[in-house]
Amino acid sequence: MKYLVRALFLTVFLIWFPSCERCAVLASEQTAEKESLKKRKKFFLFPILFYTPETTTGGGVVFNYSYWSGQDFPSEPPSNLNLVFVLTGNRQFNCELKADNVWKKTIFTSVDVRASRYPDRFYGIGNDTSESDEEKYTHSYVVVKPSIQGRVFPRFFAGAGYEFEYSTNSDLKDGGILQSGEVRGSGGGVDSGIGFMFAYDTTDSRFYPTRGTRHLFTSWFYHHLIGSDYDFNRLTFDSRRYVSLFRDHVLAMQMQYTVTSGDVPFHMLSLFGGRNIMRGYFLGRYRDHNMLVFQAEYRLPLLWRIGAVGFAGVGDVAPDGKHFELSEFKYSMGAGLRITMNSREKINLRIDYAFGEDSRGLYVSLFEAF
Repeated sequence: MKYLVRALFLTVFLIWFPSCERCAVLASEQTAEKESLKKRKKFFLFPILFYTPETTTGGGVVFNYSYWSGQDFPSEPPSNLNLVFVLTGNRQFNCELKADNVWKKTIFTSVDVRASRYPDRFYGIGNDTSESDEEKYTHSYVVVKPSIQGRVFPRFFAGAGYEFEYSTNSDLKDGGILQSGEVRGSGGGVDSGIGFMFAYDTTDSRFYPTRGTRHLFTSWFYHHLIGSDYDFNRLTFDSRRYVSLFRDHVLAMQMQYTVTSGDVPFHMLSLFGGRNIMRGYFLGRYRDHNMLVFQAEYRLPLLWRIGAVGFAGVGDVAPDGKHFELSEFKYSMGAGLRITMNSREKINLRIDYAFGEDSRGLYVSLFEAF
């Protein structure tokens, strides 16, 4: 509980301190500018209802607040506050709060806070685990992840960040491998690390690119000298390409390669699946030290604020780069709807249904998968 209190305190300070400063400035402006200021704020609230055997009935909200604070409105990108909160009938919950602030179009700060007590599954480590290996458990965690990036050249960005995660695992299967303690991280603990980011970006939008490329390299280092219970590293190279075809039709492509090394706890390995990477697979259905994924998505408008997408991907995990076998790669495909909540910045509510090899999933989220 003490980690949750600290995380919430840090969140309030980092998110609302700069906002309060802006509010003081806006309060001093002339009445004639009020109409213009109204255009600088947009928000939406979307309810969620669902049912699964593990959670029973559940519900929650998706909230987004976009605002412009600089003098270059409307040419500058907006700052954003995003909240996703889910509560189930079994007293499980998941809360994700993220604040992204833009300072004079050259400095970008972000604070990502997550807290959860939610059902999870472990199938083992490697690319050939089976459904019969499934062990259900409850994973609880608190994550605080602030970062800052700046433009060092017209298309080049660099930054740094810090990540703190405290996690516990409960409701372990009697006699299971997690309960035995043979899997590193099965007892929970603290992951504390610093990260560095480098990016080259020629895209035309932060939230819904229609043309250009975006290459992102991140390196994270977790060590006991900065409070971590585990010493390990994680490197990720994420390359994206967007092609504008005709009248708002966009082809988006992504390649992502992730490498982890050292004493990596099982929940921090390269995780295959989830709402962004290889949709249709449960997040962590396959996990190992390395992961390689290729995916593409075709995006098109339907009517008014509603659009549609079709997507597909292939990928796999492996203990190292030498053990990827093309014949072992898994596939993912599906389709979805997009509901535009902020037409100026093209911020979409995303509803996707996807399936893979003997698995499927429904995803509701903000922003595009990539």
